Amino acid sequence: AGRFEELNFLGLDVREEVLPSQPPRNAAFVAANSCEGDVDALLRAAREFCEIRYVLAQYPDPHWKKKHKRRAMLTPSLCRAVAL
Repeated sequence: AGRFEELNFLGLDVREEVLPSQPPRNAAFVAANSCEGDVDALLRAAREFCEIRYVLAQYPDPHWKKKHKRRAMLTPSLCRAVAL
């Protein structure tokens, strides 16, 4: 975000404790869970007042074991929400 001051950034993570307490001026961070539909609703709301140019997923699926599937960010519903 610091190198691209002309863009606004939104960071999402399931774990609120890892979100930065003092983000750059052009960035915001929110605790959200795509498996529960949080990200889908957030993207729909954001489209009402701004253009979304990029959606980037950093470490979207934290673990390959089935018991960790609830933490995965890349879900079918998230992909549909991003594609709209």
